[in-house]
Amino acid sequence: TLGSSWTTGEADYGTILRTPHTDPAIVVTRDTAYVAYIDPLAENGATVKKFNGASWVTVGQSNLSEGPVKAVSMAAFKGKLFISYLDMDLGDRITARYFNGSSWVIIGQRGLSSQDMREPVIGLSNMGSSTTNYLPVPYLAFADADNGYRLTVMRLR
Repeated sequence: TLGSSWTTGEADYGTILRTPHTDPAIVVTRDTAYVAYIDPLAENGATVKKFNGASWVTVGQSNLSEGPVKAVSMAAFKGKLFISYLDMDLGDRITARYFNGSSWVIIGQRGLSSQDMREPVIGLSNMGSSTTNYLPVPYLAFADADNGYRLTVMRLR
C-alpha cells in the first residue's frame, strides 16, 4: 500500500545545497533518486545530482548547460537520464541533453526552438528507438511563443 506520511527517506536524503536554488526536477530510476536544478554555485546553470546512499554526488559536470538556464525538466528510462531547459544565452530557446555515462550530450542541437519559449517538459517513449543503441525516444512539450504560447509537442526523429 501507499505510505501515509512524508519523510526524508530511510536513508537521510538531507539538503543538497545550503544556498537557495530554483526549478528542481526529480526522477527515480533503478531505485536511485536524481535531482536536476538551477545551481547558483555554477553560474545558474543546470546541475544534476544523484543520491548514492550516503550523500548527493554530481552526475557528469556541474553547470552541464554551459550557462544560465530557466525551467529545468528531467526524465529517465531504464537508467538513462534526459534533461531539458531554457537556455538563457540563446534567448530562452530549448536545449535537451542525455547522459551517456560520462558526460551530457546535446540531443539534436543547442537551442532547438525559437526564442522565448516557456515551461519545457521532457518525456520519453519506450516505443521504438531514436538511435541504434536503443535509447528511448524523447518528446518535448512547451508553451510556444511563435504560436501565441499555445501548447506544442515535438518528437525527436
